Amino acid sequence: LVDLHGPLILRKISGIQQRFWFAEGYDHLHEIEMPLFQERRIFLPIGIPESFFTHAGQWTGRERKILFVCPNALTDPYYSRIYGHFKRDFGDLPHVIVGAQDVPIDDPHVAGFVTDDELQRLYLDCAVLYYHSTELRHVHYSPVEAAINGMPVVFHADSLLGRLSCGADKGQVTSVAEARGLIERILAG
Repeated sequence: LVDLHGPLILRKISGIQQRFWFAEGYDHLHEIEMPLFQERRIFLPIGIPESFFTHAGQWTGRERKILFVCPNALTDPYYSRIYGHFKRDFGDLPHVIVGAQDVPIDDPHVAGFVTDDELQRLYLDCAVLYYHSTELRHVHYSPVEAAINGMPVVFHADSLLGRLSCGADKGQVTSVAEARGLIERILAG
């Protein structure tokens, strides 16, 4: 906040604190905020577009493949690392990788950018979505979309998705080895 608006912003907010509210999209964001934000917080959960529910519960899993989302797998350092780890840990299993790529990738499993209709088809037809993230403060839409469609999602317990799952343990793993074992069982039917 200070980087965006300068050092006086906190003083200005403090001066209007009875009119100021920190709207947190996840009910734990205040845990890492300063007291002013902790004391003036209100939970306004992140909404999910109604369009996500068009094919709710219609997953078939007829394609025995892992669906993995990874844009800019070669040019973005964050996603490049994720892509490398996925290929190392799961690359020998049948899979398809979606996500816009800003340079061509010599990998027949990378579909790159797909339309909304094609992504919906993959959510319904692929056997499982592997969600790599262990970030505690961010979750992408892809595992939420997949789960709404009924697709199994394998995800890490030490992530925001793990925290948001409120104790549901189906698909939740504590290691890449555990994720691989679960994915292999799902691919085997």
